[in-house]
Amino acid sequence: MKLNDKDISILLSALKLLSLDGSYTSDQRRKAKELEDTIGFKYPSGCELNKPINIKLAINKSL
Repeated sequence: MKLNDKDISILLSALKLLSLDGSYTSDQRRKAKELEDTIGFKYPSGCELNKPINIKLAINKSL
């Protein structure tokens, strides 16, 4: 699966919303901000995923 720069932008926007949403714990908001910073720095123009991922599971594990 290939993620282009537009996909990364959408992902970063979603992480930004999570990091600002007061309904999440401060730890969850901090982790969302860390992911936003890391992904934005490492993959600004996209990336290639080598295996299928379960998005819901990945989000729950990271938060």
